[in-house]
Amino acid sequence: MIGGCGFHVLDEAKMSAMPTRPLTLLVTGFGPFPGAPFNPSSAIITMLCGAATRRLERLGVRLTMACLPVVFADVPGALTALLAETTPDAVLHIGLAGRRKKLGVERQGRNRLTRLFPDAARALPAARHVVAQAPEFRRARLPVAQLARTLNAAGAPAEISRDAGAYVCNQTLYLTLGETIPLVGFIHIPRPRGRRPLARAKTPRITLRQMARAIEEALVAVAREARRAQ
Repeated sequence: MIGGCGFHVLDEAKMSAMPTRPLTLLVTGFGPFPGAPFNPSSAIITMLCGAATRRLERLGVRLTMACLPVVFADVPGALTALLAETTPDAVLHIGLAGRRKKLGVERQGRNRLTRLFPDAARALPAARHVVAQAPEFRRARLPVAQLARTLNAAGAPAEISRDAGAYVCNQTLYLTLGETIPLVGFIHIPRPRGRRPLARAKTPRITLRQMARAIEEALVAVAREARRAQ
């Protein structure tokens, strides 16, 4: 599903220097999958459709949101259609990594798919590689260290992660990095507080709303980077 939202105010001083061509920032979450009947990434993009979209107007950036399927066979077609429809200048994917305790800003996508964990259709990938005979890694095209600092400063514990793993999240990032979009990145989020059994919750967890607020700040940073790259 795809949604566009309204706009708001950021910094009046930036108005006069703003280029006239609007930019599009695409943010995606994911649907449920085995072990995660509730995927907080889709909830976060819904929460962003209000505050973040309104803040980005003064940067001349339109925020568009979509929810992608957690199905190996469906991702290539769904992603191709989405990118053709939105023609984004920047893409930020948000996905769930339930075992992590911090938000992870991914450094790269890996040309590898797991055959250990089935997707939402209870299926395994047809091949072990995202793209046959392609490079092992594709590096994220966002300021990874800056985004990690921004998330931490906004109150969401975050770190740089080596790569996006080998599940559908990684498949999505790797495929997007194969496109000519100037800015592409991925943030993995942990399970929010209140969505994990108490017996396993040995450390404090950030709430869904706290993560959404921090990611909003990251989106502003991405929007500014998109303006500089224009």
